[in-house]
Amino acid sequence: MKRLKCIKDRPKNTLSTAPLGFVIATLLLACLISLSAYADNTWQGRWNTVWRSGGAQLQIEQDGNKVTGYYQPYDGYIRATIKGDQLTGKWSQANASGHFIFVMAPDKETFSGRFDNGEWWNGERIDVSRSVKPPSVNTTDPRETMRSFLTLANAINAGDLNLMDELLSTLDIDLDNIDQPYRDYTIRAMQLFYIIDQAHLRIWTIENEVDQQHYQLTLPLISGDTFDVQFINQNGVWKIALPDFTTLKLTLDAQLEKLGQPEINPLKHLDLATPRDTLRTFVEQFYAWDKGGKVDVLRTLDLSAVPINVREWETPIIAEYLMQSLNRITFIIWQEIPNDPNSDTPFVYFQHPRGNIVIAPKTDVDGHKIWQFTPDTIATIRELHDTLEPLPTVVGSQAINDTTVFFTIRHLIKQWSPWLTKRVWLLELWQFIAGISFIFLGGWLALLASSLITHSCQRIPILAQPTRRDANATFGHPCTLLITGSLWSYGFIILGIPDYLFTLIRTISASFIVVGGIWLALSVVNKIQRILLEKAHSTTTLLDDILITLVGSLSKLVLFISGAIAFAEIFNIPYETVIAGLGIGGLAFAIAAKDTIANFFGSAVILADRPFSPGDKIVIGEYTGRIEAVGLRSTKIRTENEAVVIIPNSLVSKDIICNRTRKQRSLVDLYLKIANNTAANDIATLSNDIQRLLEEEPLVDGKWLFVGAHGFHESGVRLRIRCYLNMTVEREFYRERHELTMKIMRLIENSHVKLECAPRPEIQPT
Repeated sequence: MKRLKCIKDRPKNTLSTAPLGFVIATLLLACLISLSAYADNTWQGRWNTVWRSGGAQLQIEQDGNKVTGYYQPYDGYIRATIKGDQLTGKWSQANASGHFIFVMAPDKETFSGRFDNGEWWNGERIDVSRSVKPPSVNTTDPRETMRSFLTLANAINAGDLNLMDELLSTLDIDLDNIDQPYRDYTIRAMQLFYIIDQAHLRIWTIENEVDQQHYQLTLPLISGDTFDVQFINQNGVWKIALPDFTTLKLTLDAQLEKLGQPEINPLKHLDLATPRDTLRTFVEQFYAWDKGGKVDVLRTLDLSAVPINVREWETPIIAEYLMQSLNRITFIIWQEIPNDPNSDTPFVYFQHPRGNIVIAPKTDVDGHKIWQFTPDTIATIRELHDTLEPLPTVVGSQAINDTTVFFTIRHLIKQWSPWLTKRVWLLELWQFIAGISFIFLGGWLALLASSLITHSCQRIPILAQPTRRDANATFGHPCTLLITGSLWSYGFIILGIPDYLFTLIRTISASFIVVGGIWLALSVVNKIQRILLEKAHSTTTLLDDILITLVGSLSKLVLFISGAIAFAEIFNIPYETVIAGLGIGGLAFAIAAKDTIANFFGSAVILADRPFSPGDKIVIGEYTGRIEAVGLRSTKIRTENEAVVIIPNSLVSKDIICNRTRKQRSLVDLYLKIANNTAANDIATLSNDIQRLLEEEPLVDGKWLFVGAHGFHESGVRLRIRCYLNMTVEREFYRERHELTMKIMRLIENSHVKLECAPRPEIQPT
């Protein structure tokens, strides 16, 4: 009742939030339930686990927070409890047991753990959707028993440890014998496999109709020795006799010593030292494509005939075509593939009128012999795949996850309309249709996109061009080429066009991309340079003008060199040739443009010395005027009669420059011719009066003041008046000099001094 009363007493505006709160609470509860449900199944499934001295495949069953599991090949069990992301419990197997702790990784695909003795025990979830149905065990005759043994042992050696029970069922052993631990059988079984793995055999050559109770198969090993495999008939079931541990170990150690191997190396096949290594590496690493296997797959292919500029896109398609073909030929047992590292005879794995699959030796860049699928195999694999595609995949082959978008599209088209995958001349029909569509659609989309870009640029004041034509030339046309090339290039990659056609298409599209990109970059550089120069002209320093022009020119040079290198990449021209061409071309250019280069260095001298700035009044040779602009090539001067004189920087840097703007004071230097009948005392009095007048003038620099006789002229005495005015602006100087001259004239008029002629003021060069 109190709860109800409390609700009734709430303000009405809070009642409206109740439904919203209920909805939020419901959603949160649903999320928690879903997360809980997900967490409930976190550990369920199959895991590939490893520890320092081995590993096992662990099958986990989860019920709430309780977990049970079984792992092979040690016939072991676990019982554990889940607490958060941790799984703690006990493991047990024949004659051994202990405790462990696992911690689930955030991605729920791996876990890290430890035994109670401190050793690590880690695992990775097995993707059940890609797992292969375990091969059935057939022991009806020696041939099938050996086939089953090798198939199971190869799978275990590749990591599928869950097949150990099936492998042991092909051997003549007593699993119920408590004196012989299960683990000992597994070790001996794998030792036997490692010995047989040193041989090259053909399954079909093994007898399948034997009347006796025993059958002996003598295998030649690559070391030159032989090894006898004994088969025993038990009431119609043929099993392989398992030698004792000592015999197996001595035999295996002797073989490894002859091969120069201290122990079994599970990754030795990655050296591609034999056809078996190459085929095994290709198949196993193909299924680990997204986990780093791509690199090893590409090492198994001789791509010397595939153009370098298309390998990045072509090789994944080649690899999947080859893998799909292998899955339709036969189930591969590695021991049927030659493993002699000293052989140089190419191994023909498959022959067909449409193409062969051949593995041949080749010397790599380090001088080592490796075996690779031949260029002819790669060249004909598409046509061979088309021929084999109607065949169903062999039993036991693993499903393929597409390595490229091309195969995903192709599979969808094949399900929707199989006739579109029929090959017409060099391409499948759907590739023809899609390719033509891409050409027209790519061009149309490029025009549309470039039009939008041009329109957008015109709306931005800083990027706007005077006319639509200028805008298209600056942004529209290069964007059209750039977008067209990009759409064609990546579009045809998706379509999986063969390299002999894709090379031509990529050359055209890549050329469009380079031309469009360089064109657009040059337009941007020109626009930025123009804007910066306009701002630089308003400053009083030359540094801005020259640096902007210099950086702009260097940027354009870098763009042209980049374009040359890009075209070399497109047309497979060695970089050494391009560099040599640029060197020879640069020498020819230097000879032809020596004046231009001289002007460039002249501008560098001007930039370093900075003898003038924009607006300065200077004298260069016979030209007097004010600096208007300084570029990389020339300097512009506007003379006093308003004419513009352009002087090459090479001449400017060599000539004598008089900068009148940078003077600190302005000189006034007057000469008065006094008549010869003037008394000396009158001349002295006038000189003193003029001295006092100038000393009292605030703009006159008294330090350099001089008024006095300066010698004689033809008919009298020459009086000199010399001083500096503390001003540099030319117009103000002329005005102040005029005022001083008028004051001096008044002093002369009030004195007894007569002039020979009217005074003529002179300004001497500073």
